[in-house]
This record gives sequence, C-alpha cells and structure tokens, in this order.
Amino acid sequence: MNLLIDVGNTRLKWAYANDNKLIKTSVLFNKDICANRLTQTWQTLRPKKIMVSCLGKTDLVSCITTVANKLWQNITLYHIKTAAEGFGIINGYDNPIKLGVDRWLALIAARAKIKDAVCVVDSGTAITIDILNAQGIHQGGLICPGLTLMQTALNNTTHLPFVEYPSSITQPIIAKDTENAIANGTLYAICSLIERVVAEQSNITYLILTGGDAITLSQQLRCAFSIEPNLVLEGLAIVSTQ
Repeated sequence: MNLLIDVGNTRLKWAYANDNKLIKTSVLFNKDICANRLTQTWQTLRPKKIMVSCLGKTDLVSCITTVANKLWQNITLYHIKTAAEGFGIINGYDNPIKLGVDRWLALIAARAKIKDAVCVVDSGTAITIDILNAQGIHQGGLICPGLTLMQTALNNTTHLPFVEYPSSITQPIIAKDTENAIANGTLYAICSLIERVVAEQSNITYLILTGGDAITLSQQLRCAFSIEPNLVLEGLAIVSTQ
C-alpha cells in the first residue's frame, strides 16, 4: 500500500491506497500541521512508498520528509512533477512544467474515468478550469480566485464583512443586505464563469467538479456535472502504479 499526499494552499489531503484504489482519505488544515501531529496521524501506517503533490509549500514538504524518515526508515518519497505528456494526456501548456501539478493529476484521474472531452473544475483557494478534448489533448485552462479568496479581498480592501456560506442559498440572487450580496455575488461570478466555459466548448461532454467548494458551487450550476472530491489523490494513485 502507498501513502498519497496532496499539499494544497490551505489543506493537506492524504490517502492510503492499494494499487490505484483509495482506501482511506483524510484532511488536515495546513495551519494545524506539525511533526508531532503528522507522526500521531500516520504512525500506524506501513506504506511501501510515498507520493507527494505539492504547490510550493516547501516547509510542509520538509516536515513530511522528516516525519516519514522517522516513521519508516529507507522509504522513498516521490515528488510528482507535471510532464509534457503521459497517462493518455498531452499537456497543452506552451511550457508544460508551468501547469500546476495538482491540475495535471486531476486531468490524469479525469482521463482514467472518462475517455471523452471533459472540463475539470477544481474549487479550492483558487478556481482552476481545465479542458481535455476527446483525444486527451489538454486545451488549456483558466485560473481565478476561489470563494474565500474573493471574500477576503473584499474584506481587506473595502472592509466589507467576511461571510460564511450557508449550506444552501434559497433567497433571490439580487440581495437586500450586504452579507447576502457578497455571498451571491462571489458565488454566481464563479458559477457563471464555469457555465460560459462549458457553453463555449461545443465538444464538452462532461463537467467534473472537485475541491473544497465543489458542493457549494454545484448547488447553483445550471449545467450537468459530477462531483469527484478526491480527484487529485486519485491521480496520485494512478501515478503510483507506474
């Protein structure tokens, strides 16, 4: 079995996997991570190897490495990098290594699930949108601030309140108070972007949502979709079998 670790901007997600099947998944917020916490969390595991996807959090990678060497002597940590092609995908970026490794892994998992044109939306700290055509050729993508980042920007620059999103939004889109105006404005901005991208790609057959805000976005989207909460980890699992 392998330990799969996805270090994002806000959260660390990990899974214990057998071949390419996720057995257990869990989440830790980056702000709560320390060597002792990781040691307590992973001390009962016995992985054969460790696969790490990381977006620039070198301090956390250093912590993970320290804990891994303490718990499992001589274990190998594989730091996954984006490639120009692989796993049935051709990277569409002019400079392939500039495509975030989380986006690359999500596309690998999406391609394994769907051998057709697909749009992958990862809704975390940032929103990333990537398009694969039916031949597995990456068409490129978009990046914009996520829900929390949009609200933080409003709070920091205009002193507008930071709003916790309700589990569902039932009131009219045109709000009559500041809190709902912010919640609706940021949510519908992202949903409208996703809907426009899907509408303008005439060959898109599937839309996959992943990331921490996938459920929140899904409640307001007017196009068909599926939710795959562990898409990046599933991509790591696929890579780990090679």
